[in-house]
Amino acid sequence: MRTDADIEHVMDANGDAVWRVCLMRMGQRASAQDVFQETFLRYALADDHEFHGEDHVRAWLIRVATNLCTDALRHDAHVTQPDPDDPAEEPLATEPSEQPDEALWEVRDALNDLPAEQRQAVYLTVCEGYPATEVARLMGAPPNTVYSWVARGKARLREVLG
Repeated sequence: MRTDADIEHVMDANGDAVWRVCLMRMGQRASAQDVFQETFLRYALADDHEFHGEDHVRAWLIRVATNLCTDALRHDAHVTQPDPDDPAEEPLATEPSEQPDEALWEVRDALNDLPAEQRQAVYLTVCEGYPATEVARLMGAPPNTVYSWVARGKARLREVLG
């Protein structure tokens, strides 16, 4: 098992990116938290895996999170709606002044309405700054497919957001 210091360093450096990937893909905070924890657990237990720099660690974590999300979504396909009374589904901030403005919610909702592959490809290229070839490797898809997902996703977002 990896050392506590190594795990903490990797979580500090990559936790936000992995969390955003989990949340974008899963759509529910509770499910995203489960995948996030499992991702870093896998990292902690992958002490036999040799990484070649911070970028390799980050790409590995995003790939693992993506695969775990896919597995979880496949497994939980019968679950349709989150429980509105579940405290894990509450907004991140409860004060109205701390809530994102309406335009941000509109963009988030439009992004969430995209098919999963398009949503993740757009997110990784636009928000995380990955080139399409790297996104292709992370998602296990051909580069031209990723280019198509990004183009279609952006076109749909332009259409919805006007």
